[in-house]
Amino acid sequence: MAVPSTNFALAVIVACAAASLPGLLAVDTSEEAGMAETLHADAECAALGGDGEQCALSALQYSAAASRARAAAGAMRACPTDILVGTWKAVVLTNIIITLDIKPEDSGTCTGVQTAILNFPGAKVTYEIKVPLTGEKVQFKFANNADANPYFHPGEFDPKTMKIVEHLDHVGHGESVQYTGGAMGVSTMVFSKEG
Repeated sequence: MAVPSTNFALAVIVACAAASLPGLLAVDTSEEAGMAETLHADAECAALGGDGEQCALSALQYSAAASRARAAAGAMRACPTDILVGTWKAVVLTNIIITLDIKPEDSGTCTGVQTAILNFPGAKVTYEIKVPLTGEKVQFKFANNADANPYFHPGEFDPKTMKIVEHLDHVGHGESVQYTGGAMGVSTMVFSKEG
């Protein structure tokens, strides 16, 4: 029977806490830290009188739990704009459903720049959005930088109502914004988050 390590129990607690409370625990996610922790668990087991096989099993158990804790801490990094991540839905012209899928940041850092994919019948547009979250209603740009003539539509997000608005009746190029009347009879889209 393996001697349970206090580090193993601690690693399980850290793994659960890291998954439940992202951003609150600072866990060293490096491979070197993982190896050092595993060796420490093995040495602790030996100091408690465990034999080589028991200590190896205990160290492996600790290593697996510590790896999960490190992965959870790294994967669960919270950015202020994570509130926007997910699928948003708008209904236009009484029965056409438009979705806006906002993806989490790829870079692993919180830059505030995210990819938003607008899906509507027969087409898809990929925007870059940068939303400065302040706790209040904010304005930003739905920027289509992949277009041959890059443009943007003004947008806004209100965290109190959890609504995103895209103003299709205005198109911007650089610093210039012009009123266009909308696209295909739609001047604004108001998105609500699904789920």
